[in-house]
Amino acid sequence: MLSTTSTYVLSAAQSFIQKKLYAFAKVNTIKTFGLFFSCLLIATVGFSQAVSGVLTVNPSQASGGTNFRRIGEVDTFLMARGINGPVDIKIYNGTYNQANMVLNTVPGASATNTIKFSSYSNDSLQVNITSLFQVKNVSYVTLEKLKLAGSVLFSGSGINNTVQNCNITGIVTSAAGSNFSLLNNFITGGILISKDVSYTGQINNIKIFNNTLLFGAVDGLGFKYLVKLMSVAKPVFENNTVLDVNLVQTGYSLIGCCTSVPYEYGGMFDCHECTDTIIISKNKFIRSSTKRLINNNTGYNQVGTVVGTLSYAMISNNFFSFQNPQGFNLGSSVPTSFIFN
Repeated sequence: MLSTTSTYVLSAAQSFIQKKLYAFAKVNTIKTFGLFFSCLLIATVGFSQAVSGVLTVNPSQASGGTNFRRIGEVDTFLMARGINGPVDIKIYNGTYNQANMVLNTVPGASATNTIKFSSYSNDSLQVNITSLFQVKNVSYVTLEKLKLAGSVLFSGSGINNTVQNCNITGIVTSAAGSNFSLLNNFITGGILISKDVSYTGQINNIKIFNNTLLFGAVDGLGFKYLVKLMSVAKPVFENNTVLDVNLVQTGYSLIGCCTSVPYEYGGMFDCHECTDTIIISKNKFIRSSTKRLINNNTGYNQVGTVVGTLSYAMISNNFFSFQNPQGFNLGSSVPTSFIFN
């Protein structure tokens, strides 16, 4: 009896355990397949969410679908989703004084998957962006037909970026990589081009073509400049019109206490640790003067060796008219060809 009873009790326990094991296996099999298909779905959806085509920024319409009320919203959207083809962001007329206009690291951006911000009405004066517009760690970005009244900053590892047909107030800064172009802009201020700290050596293929530049800019020490170049090899400044950039100051010089004389107030092209050749060609300098057309500054590397000195300047086929009797002075030790001006 005891053995029978014991056998019976054991069989019940076995049956109970078997049922639990079966239920556990069934549930976890479903969970395993569910997890697998969920992962597959997430991967598929994540891939399909990458975008291309036309997006709009229209504050008068609700955000949703392909429209956004703020430029920062479309920046966040692209950073989160990535792109799988060219993207054209059309911005409606209006004034945009908004925070967080920073486009930073967009998955999929490439030579074929480009990003362009432009005016919906194709009028560069009707889309007025008055706060910082920053592009960071993104390549193949174009800003076109916008009024950029705040600071414009390209930074990080991005290359092949362009600003064209814009109306810009202030300083255009590219502290990024090679192949940066400024084309057909009206710039009231100056241009500052340097490399990002992630780059070794020089950046190159910097093109400043067909712009109108007015007044220039002032650095932190109070010296004026038109274009400041830092660690740039072979920049080209061509077919631009420079208006009313006066880099000659009249007053008491730093040497001598009592004589009022013209003295240097900056360099038209202020080069720091640049190499190779600077090309300045086919430009018009109107009512503009300088005692130092090219300011050639050297620097030192980590072991104290002088680096980054321009080796040559080609200044050709330019037109000069002077605002100050001081006129133009090359003011540089760079070997220079000054021809057909």
